[in-house]
Amino acid sequence: MNYEELKIKYQKDGYIVLENFFDIVFINKINKIVNDIILNSKNINKNNYLYDLEDAHLQNGIPQVRRIKNPVEQINELEFVIKNKKLLQLLKCFLGANIRLHHSKINMKNPILGSSVEWHQDWAFYPHTNDSVLEVGIPLANITEENGPMLVIPKSHKKSIYNHHDNGYFCGAIKSDDIKIIEKKIKPLLCNIKSITLHHAKLVHGSNYNKSKFKRPLMLLGFTAADAWPLMGIKDYNKFKNNIVLGKHINEPRLSDNHVIMPLPVSRNEGSIYENHDGDFWSIQAKFLSNYDSALTYSELTNFSNLSFVHCNSITFGLISHTSSLPIRNINKLGQVHELGLSKYFYFTILS
Repeated sequence: MNYEELKIKYQKDGYIVLENFFDIVFINKINKIVNDIILNSKNINKNNYLYDLEDAHLQNGIPQVRRIKNPVEQINELEFVIKNKKLLQLLKCFLGANIRLHHSKINMKNPILGSSVEWHQDWAFYPHTNDSVLEVGIPLANITEENGPMLVIPKSHKKSIYNHHDNGYFCGAIKSDDIKIIEKKIKPLLCNIKSITLHHAKLVHGSNYNKSKFKRPLMLLGFTAADAWPLMGIKDYNKFKNNIVLGKHINEPRLSDNHVIMPLPVSRNEGSIYENHDGDFWSIQAKFLSNYDSALTYSELTNFSNLSFVHCNSITFGLISHTSSLPIRNINKLGQVHELGLSKYFYFTILS
């Protein structure tokens, strides 16, 4: 493995994928612990400090977990992951000799239920004093076109820091009008179960929903150089110091010239991206097009999808009512969004 070549590629494209990086014993050990964590969710019926649950959780007695929150920090048995020598050696290539763990999570992407993630930059959520900040992905199953792979836009880490606000509030997603220009350059990160992915905190990325019959668990680990300090502040200084995984704590933040839009004010529906309440809600949007032969596109509707299934809580069904005679392009990328277009209006009118 030529670390210098990897560093050049990472700096150029904003991401790398390394196949067969880990051995299967390492991955199986993680999966066993994760399966136990999911099994233990049978004892809870609402989101808590560790679990984000699907609305279908415990239907027919089956646990349905959307996300495991901060597993490395909360589950001692998973500490071996961030102590892996091969992983730390790779991180040293990109972040230097002193490295801090920023966060961890496991997104389960359950079959059919596994929702899409809108286009965003991690930097928008947690800007730092410098941009030596990256995300590691460890797939716990093979990642394919069908099961909702991460989608990236190569080289986008060198371009704009996009606004992730809606109506003045931080919503964690890029507006569709802003993303149209570069959306044609999408690259899916397809890889096997023993692989590793790295992407820069400024890289624009998202994912489709899981259309397969199998879950697609992905462990995500955020790391920073030890001299990159979070601009949103530190809640627990001792924990901050103890999160060093390589080298030593640095008490002198390194400042670099970076564009920052603070993730404030917080969303009026502040909480986990997957937080839900009891109940069943739909979201509906009407779209009038003066040209009936013009089709709506995925890009024009990402804000609706984001506000329905990411920004808001408990919405299980989205409906786009529109005056186009053509179907919405790539509607399958919008998750649980359905359409009622001009041709269907006509069909229902005839029936009635």
